Amino acid sequence: MEKTEYQVIDARFRSVFESHAVLLSKDARENVQHLVDAGEIEMACESFVVSLLEEQVPLAVDVRKELRDLAIALQLDRESVFRGDFWHIARPVLDSER
Repeated sequence: MEKTEYQVIDARFRSVFESHAVLLSKDARENVQHLVDAGEIEMACESFVVSLLEEQVPLAVDVRKELRDLAIALQLDRESVFRGDFWHIARPVLDSER
């Protein structure tokens, strides 16, 4: 992935996270923020999505679609960082129209 493309993805993820971080528990929010601050956007995105799923945070369809697109752009559909079953558990929720 080109540096410019990665910077765009980074900015898109940070925007979604900043808008929705308040919906997470303090521990989850701080964990994701730590990864963002370290520039580990793949890890931050995966951790954010897993936290949203674990905490059963409802998201609008457009936010789920944006997270799905970001996860694919970060190739989390091919290789996850924390959970080997990440795409298996995340895809049904991120693809959902409800």
